[in-house]
This record gives sequence, C-alpha cells and structure tokens, in this order.
Amino acid sequence: MDITMNIRAVDPWKAPLSLKTTRALLTVCALGGAMLQSSQAGTPVVITDTTVSSTTELPPADHFHVESTFTGTGSFRDKSFGHSDSSDVDITYTHRFHLQDNWYLRAGAEYERFGFGGTANGLPSQLQSVSASLALHYMVRQHVALAFEVHPGFYFQNNIRTDSFDIPWRIYTAIPVRDRKFYIVIGAAGAMNQHPPVLPVGGIVWVWTDQLRLEAVFPKPAIVYEPSKQWEFRLGGEIAGGDFRTDSVILGNTNVRLNNAIVQYVEYRAGVKATYAGFKGVELSVGAGYSLGRQMDFYRIGFQANTDGGAYCQLGCAIKF
Repeated sequence: MDITMNIRAVDPWKAPLSLKTTRALLTVCALGGAMLQSSQAGTPVVITDTTVSSTTELPPADHFHVESTFTGTGSFRDKSFGHSDSSDVDITYTHRFHLQDNWYLRAGAEYERFGFGGTANGLPSQLQSVSASLALHYMVRQHVALAFEVHPGFYFQNNIRTDSFDIPWRIYTAIPVRDRKFYIVIGAAGAMNQHPPVLPVGGIVWVWTDQLRLEAVFPKPAIVYEPSKQWEFRLGGEIAGGDFRTDSVILGNTNVRLNNAIVQYVEYRAGVKATYAGFKGVELSVGAGYSLGRQMDFYRIGFQANTDGGAYCQLGCAIKF
C-alpha cells in the first residue's frame, strides 16, 4: 500500500488479525519507534506533494508479483505432534482501470499456498486460497490515499467447496499530521471466518530523513533504509497466514477428528529484506530471518497447535508494465 508517499511494498492489511496478533504487533511497533529514536538517523523525504491532480502520471497499470518463503524445521510444543517445516507461495496479478477523476479500480486474481512438511500428525499438510482481488482507490498524485479492498474467493485445504468461500475485506486511509514527516494510518479489516470478524487496525509512518523511515504499520512494521532509487533495505517483522476451511483433521494422539473445521494459521517473522529495482519495470527481492513461531488455531473448539521458531529465507519478483 502507498500512503501519499513513495513507500514500496507496504501492504498492512493482508494478514490474519487476532487480538493476540494485535497486542504483539503494537509491541513490535513500540520497539521500532525506540530503535529509530536511538539511531538519530532518518527516512527519505520522498513524500510527494498532496495536491490532487488527475493528470499526473500514474504508476504502471499492470502488476504481477510472486513471492516464496521457506521456514525451517521447528518442534511442536505438544511433543506428540512431532516437528514441522513450512513453505509459502503467493502469486498475484492486478490491472488498474480509471473510473472518474482520481478514482481507480484495481482488479485481478491471487493464489496462495502454505505447505507443511515433517511429522505425519493429522494436521493439514497444506492450506490454499484462490481469490479475486478488487480494490477501489482514490489516488493523490501517484499514490493511494484511500482504499477499499475485497478478496472474494475460496480458502481451503484440499477440496474447494461452497463452505470454503469467504470475503476478506479492508478499508484504510493515511492522515498527514506533520507535513512530509508524520502520518497516521487508520482502517479496519474483516472476514466471515476471521476471529474476531472485524478489527480496527492502523499505525504510523514517521519520515526521519531522505534515507530512513519508520513504517510502524502492522502486520508489517519495519525500519526502511533507501540509499538510492535502486535499493531498499527493510528491518522488521511480518505476519503471514489466513483463515481456511479444512477437510478432515485429527488432533494428535487425542483421536479427535474434525470435519470441515475453520483453522486460523499464523506465522510470525522477524528479519531483513533487500529489494533491487535497477531493471526497468522489474523489482527483485531477497529476505532472511527467524520465524518466532507458527500456530494453527481451531478457535471454535479452543484448540491450538503451536510450533517453535526456525530460520526462514524469502525470494520475490515484481513486474510492472
């Protein structure tokens, strides 16, 4: 998400947001702010003028993005479940249509798959989603100032069924508090199978110098350093996951079998990421860090399967034309 400034790869609403998640991310944001203050360095003042102009050149209309993450083996805290590793592949394509004045529609499709290896313990070996991506944007210069997004689709384990259909949504905006220096991001996110179904979300963006800024906007808070137009480096956290309809699940050695249950999967990551944009229309990224833990939460019956942390690596490519 762009918030009236030239900030790449900020999409603070694509993640499951439980109450535990919210508390954890507020802590991360507070720590990030303290780190930035102690560094006395800064963020690039690359914020654009907020004057509305429908004739200003916009970013490329077509956007294709693929990103893959692999997380190493971690043991379940309940030893009867053994151990597990995980992989995450996310593929997205969208196209922007001009509606009227500064209003635009972005439409496309997305596929995401979480895969799990390790001990055969009855838990899902994969969780998938196939969805449309629809967004109504109000553009200020080249950036999104107000957005409403919906992602209707199927969120499932192996079999697509009517009861795996869901409509995750989010609405957000950025409010300038201090010209070209400080912004408050506010919004809400929800889905039929999310727990709880609606949550207020937000954060801040603090522009410190031309090269350094704080993006304390969860679920991807980060300190961002841009030494040039070609390079971007991020140090921060990330939450990945979603809510999915499972098929048949056996809860470890309890012999309790669940059919068509909802599971909320969450993975907490902290690490570094480098993005290179030196090729016209192409951005390449690589990241690495540590997964603080993974969780499968069958919240409707009060059961959780938690995995200890493990190292992760990440590769990504975005093509804009």
